[in-house]
Amino acid sequence: MQCAVRIAVAAWFAVGTAPAPAATPPDEIGVLTCTVGPIVNASASDTSVGNEAREMLCSFKTGQGPEETYAALMTSIGGRTAEGRAILWSVRAPLGTRYSPGLLQQTYAADRATPAGQVPPLIGERNDMISLYTLTQKPPGAVSKEEQPAPALIVADMDLVLKTAVG
Repeated sequence: MQCAVRIAVAAWFAVGTAPAPAATPPDEIGVLTCTVGPIVNASASDTSVGNEAREMLCSFKTGQGPEETYAALMTSIGGRTAEGRAILWSVRAPLGTRYSPGLLQQTYAADRATPAGQVPPLIGERNDMISLYTLTQKPPGAVSKEEQPAPALIVADMDLVLKTAVG
């Protein structure tokens, strides 16, 4: 009987002290494919490598709704992004997120909590439950290396504006 009382008392003290369950990881809801366009407000003599703003045309494909086209403005840090290059993102949101037209329309900013040397995801500023994870290719053998090469290009922020939804 004393053992049962001790267990009950211990259980009573433990209530509220157990760690909260981890937040549900975001689920991929689609893929955003963007084609890099021209540099915005660049002079012909500007050949520096660093921050640059570029126009992009993006297509969002999800199994929940029609394909959407977005106009985008991307600000990057690091190496130059070649015009015409395609950049792909895995679009993630909590499980059960319902599709609505213009779901991605907002400003995204790089997650400042990302460890150095890693490519940060872009987190929505209006709806921080939507995030964009780059699907960049790593050089052969880089995935298994203990030390990963530093990313050559980091997207600092991006604005997406819905243009069309087809389907």
